[in-house]
Amino acid sequence: IEITDEAVLSGYGNPLNEAQRQLVLSIANKVDNDAISELGKATQSHTAADGLTVADLEAAIGLFNDEDDADLVLIASPADAAKLRVDAAQNWLNGTEVGADRLVSGVFGEILGAQVVRSRKRDGAAYLVKKGALRLNLKRDVLVETDRDIIHKTTVVTADQHYGVYLYDESKAVKIVTTGA
Repeated sequence: IEITDEAVLSGYGNPLNEAQRQLVLSIANKVDNDAISELGKATQSHTAADGLTVADLEAAIGLFNDEDDADLVLIASPADAAKLRVDAAQNWLNGTEVGADRLVSGVFGEILGAQVVRSRKRDGAAYLVKKGALRLNLKRDVLVETDRDIIHKTTVVTADQHYGVYLYDESKAVKIVTTGA
């Protein structure tokens, strides 16, 4: 991002800090997109014919075929999460009730031991994930740098991050394909 001195001086707030903040957010969004994309490679899958229901979630949990009581996260579209909440009725725990036991921020609620997180990134699919399914190899965290061009009276802001994300353990991820409703 390149910002002129005039924009910095006449802009409301602090345009340079806002530029840095937006670059960091865009990189975090890219890492998130890559993680969701890797979950799309899950080999275990379940088809939810009438949208996501408690029965579908239970069937997907059964695909793990283990007796371990591991923490689960369900990443679903807002529409699928809402349908699941309605279907769960009295068995639904709100995000505030989950409290300190939350695995990730933004928990919408919990059902059958799975913490539900809404994401608009994957309509038509939901992902049931256990800890250890994904790996994020971070070579260098986000680095934001600025450089001043004294001739043109501008400041250039750049940011980058060196990382790799991949599906580490396919047995800890289930893709739930949602159709209908």
